[in-house]
This record gives sequence, C-alpha cells and structure tokens, in this order.
Amino acid sequence: VGAGPIGLLTASYFARRGYNVEVFERRPHPALRIVPSGPDHPVVLSSRALLAFKELGMHMSFAAPDANPHKGTFDMASGGRLAPANPGHPYRGTVVTSKHRLEAEILQEMRQKYPTLIKVTYGAELVTADFDARKAIVSMQEGSQGSSLHVQGCRSRGPGNVLLASATRPSGDPAATVEELVPYDLLIGADGADSIVRERMVQAKVRQLHTQRPMRELEQFAEVSQLPLQHASTAASATGEGNFPTSSPSAGSDDTTASEPPAPTSSSINDSSEGTSSSQASSSSSSSSSLTLQLQPQLPVDVHSHGVGEYLYEWRRQGAPTVQLWMSEPGKLSGVVQGILSWDAASLSSALSSAYSTTLPKQWLDMIVQQASSAAAAGRLGRYGATVQSTQYHGPRVLLVGDAAHAMTGDLRQGLNCGIEGVRMLNIVVRASQDNLDKVPMTMSQVRGEDAQCMQQLEAFQRSLRGNVAFGDPLFRIASALGSLIWRSALLVVAGLRKFWPTRFPEDYVQQQVMDARMGYSEILKIMVRFAVVPVIALLGAVAAGLRIAAANGKIAM
Repeated sequence: VGAGPIGLLTASYFARRGYNVEVFERRPHPALRIVPSGPDHPVVLSSRALLAFKELGMHMSFAAPDANPHKGTFDMASGGRLAPANPGHPYRGTVVTSKHRLEAEILQEMRQKYPTLIKVTYGAELVTADFDARKAIVSMQEGSQGSSLHVQGCRSRGPGNVLLASATRPSGDPAATVEELVPYDLLIGADGADSIVRERMVQAKVRQLHTQRPMRELEQFAEVSQLPLQHASTAASATGEGNFPTSSPSAGSDDTTASEPPAPTSSSINDSSEGTSSSQASSSSSSSSSLTLQLQPQLPVDVHSHGVGEYLYEWRRQGAPTVQLWMSEPGKLSGVVQGILSWDAASLSSALSSAYSTTLPKQWLDMIVQQASSAAAAGRLGRYGATVQSTQYHGPRVLLVGDAAHAMTGDLRQGLNCGIEGVRMLNIVVRASQDNLDKVPMTMSQVRGEDAQCMQQLEAFQRSLRGNVAFGDPLFRIASALGSLIWRSALLVVAGLRKFWPTRFPEDYVQQQVMDARMGYSEILKIMVRFAVVPVIALLGAVAAGLRIAAANGKIAM
C-alpha cells in the first residue's frame, strides 16, 4: 500500500524474482497533481541505499560514473568550515539528490525494467484488510478502474491506472469513490509514519504488536529553489533562451514525472513518500566571471566553482532558523529553511537577517523569505516526521517496511537510508526462505527489528540536542533527558580522542559511522554507549563524593 521510494524499490525487488506486484498509492498520479504533493528537500544517500540501485541494475543519474560525489558540508555561518565526506569510498561514499527527483528516477527505471510485472494505481487507499482470508478492500476514484494512463504501444492489464509517460484523468465524478476487493499473497505496508496498514494491524489485534510515538517533530520546513549564482540574461545569451540551461525541471515540478508499467498482481504494496521530479544534472557550474552574479555579502566559500550535488551549504546557529542548500542544477541552489517560529515575511526576514546578515547574500535572503512565507500561507510546509516504535513489523502474510515499520527523526539523515537497507534485507530473507511467504514476514521482523530500533535510538539521542519536540508521555521526556546526558558524554569523549587521533575521530565521526554500510546500527550504538560510560561514572562519582564531604562537614544529614 504506497508508491514512494521504499514501496517502489520493494516492488522492483519482488518483480525481479518474478512476482506480479500491485501498488496502491493514495496520492493522485503526479502528472495530474495541480500542486506538488509536498515540499521537496535534499536527501543524502549513503552506500546503505546505493547498493540497492546497484543490485537492481537501476541507472540513477546521481550514481552514474560521471556524477559528482558528495564531498562534504560547509558551515557557512562559521566562515565556511568544511566537514568533509568520503567521496569515492566504497562503503562511506554518499551522494546528494532530492526526494522528488529520487522518486521520479525510480519510477522511470521501474517502468523500463518491469513493464508487465508491476501495476500502480494512484488515488487508491486501503480501507481494511482481512488478514486471515488475505483480502483487502481498496477505495479508489470512480472511473479509475480500467482507465489506462498510456502512450502508444501500451495498454491496461486489468483494473487500475497504468502509469506511463503521459496521463489522462479518469472518467467519472472526481469526488465519487468505489471500493474494490483485492486478494493478495503478501501485503506490504510502506505507507509512511501514518501507515494505514499498521493501523489496520493494530485494530485487528495482531498478536504481540504494540506501537508507540515517543517523539514528534514540531519544527516545520519550507522548500526554497532557484537561488541563482549566475545572471539569467548572460546565460540566455549563451543558450538562446531566457533562463539557465538545465537538464531537468525544478524539484517542485510534477508534470514531467516518469511513467509506470502495467501488470497483474499477487503482492500488494503501499508507501507515501513525497513527490516527483526529474533526472539530476551532473555538470559543474561555470566559474567564468562574466556569468557570476555579484552576491552581497559575499559567500565565505567559492560556490561558483562547485558542481551539482558536490556539497551541502548550511547556515545553522542555536536559536536561529536553519538554512540548508545544495546545487540542484548548474548555477542554481535549492534546499529548505526550518526552525521558524513565525512564518510571516517580516518575522522571517528579521530572524534570518539578525543571524546571517554577514554570510547569507541579500538576494538569496529575499528569495528565501518570499518563497517560505508564500509556502506557509498556502499550507505547503513540511515536517520531517515522528518516531514510531513497533514491537514487531509483521502479521499473518503482512509486513511493514520503511517508515511504516520504524519512522524516525532526520538529524542523522538515516530514515530513507535505513528504509532502503531494510528493503535489501527483505530481498535476502525472501531468497533465503526459498520464497515461503508464510515465513518471510516473521523472519524479516526478527532479523531487522533490533538494528532498526537501535537506529531510532541514535536519531533520538542526536535529536535531543535540540528543542521543539513534542513527547507522547512525560516518561519519554525523562528518557530523552537521560539520553541527552549519555549522548553528550559520548560526544565529549569523541572530542577528546580527536585531539590524539584526528583522522580516526573526525568532527562528523557519528555521521560517518552511520553512513558506513559495513557497520550495523546496533554496533554503532554500543560503541557510543561505551564512550559515555567513563564521563557518566565520573559525574556520578563526583556527586557521591560531594555528598559525602558535605555529610562529613555536618551540612546535611545522611
């Protein structure tokens, strides 16, 4: 149930093994959306995720041999200090793309590789499921049954919308819906943190399944795009057009989304990650002075010489809004602004100016204010999500993957990477079980559960360093405070070790560990907890010694 990156990759793995896969997605077809389904934002994909595209033989633009690797993140508010990444490293290398662009490229590759095995129906939502009889009821727009979205040479195979290069609206009343009974062999919920599949499992009282939401993100973010590094008029003279040459539309565009294949069905899948866009440009921006826009104040680093996706640029200070940008196409930067208390233009401009007046160009600041305040007024702000913990990820012939199984906050950028790594593991489980679909859900839940829960804990520790979090229970708030103490103690030890082994313990030590496909999340958590033991014991010992001294002096009664 869902057609975001996790759901589409899961469908691709099953199709590669010869299964007929049917995907139901609650959002409308991307080409039919009047506005994007949600704000776009940059995502950093590590080797945990990139291995999936290699295994599936998907030719993604950001992973192409000539694509720019991610080289690091500049702290623009602190003079352009670089936290380097590991470009070219087989296990720690990363790439940067956007959420919409990622989904669009997966759609395109899936259509080409599995045109008869995967069928996607948009505008369809799971209503309920009989897990014993293995039948689901799906609600969809009236007229969508049998109305194919097609181009020449393609046709609909059974009910539902076949997603291809162009689309036509289903016939019938857009407000009217019909329900269809869909039998399945395996039901997979990849429909995000607010998973309907998980909700139906809880309602059906699936044995030993319990869920909780210990933490919810309060901060919202707005997409910003097309911040220029070049003069449009100058670029136009070189291309004969009125704007910069690009190899793809902007991240917010939905009308050039890749199409989808038809197919019969036995396995049902559902995910609701956001959006679509187009393939990523990989060429570097021009450094010619005749093309350079004179930004004031000047940037602390020479962004003009960088290529598409090579770096992230962050303006971050305690108590101030955060701006994160990346070069999404030659000469243009896109990204997000978050941590805003008031989204009206005057308040946003004041907050950004007071924090970054010497490092954030005025031209960009004005564009960020205009775009972010407009997005807020239109109700198009995003939120990175919540932590959702489940005691298990399975039921009878039903399985949760991605955020539906283990949603987490995004401070360590592992939500999507963890989800895709889980899909890769699911493929291994299916192969090892010799396609016994009765065993697959429980086995997957057992082999993946501990590691995913440890990653949730790592994310929660990192998130505890900042505010603007809502807790589901006072006990979770206490646990978060204790977690913050443990995490700060571990980071203190890492900082101390850095003085003796700077290459072994860089500033982004934790980030590099979680990006490393060779490291299990549970192993990383154990390492960090061990680091925290010494300072925590020292602190408790100092408190105990202080109490004893005070008692000895007769200041308190023991």
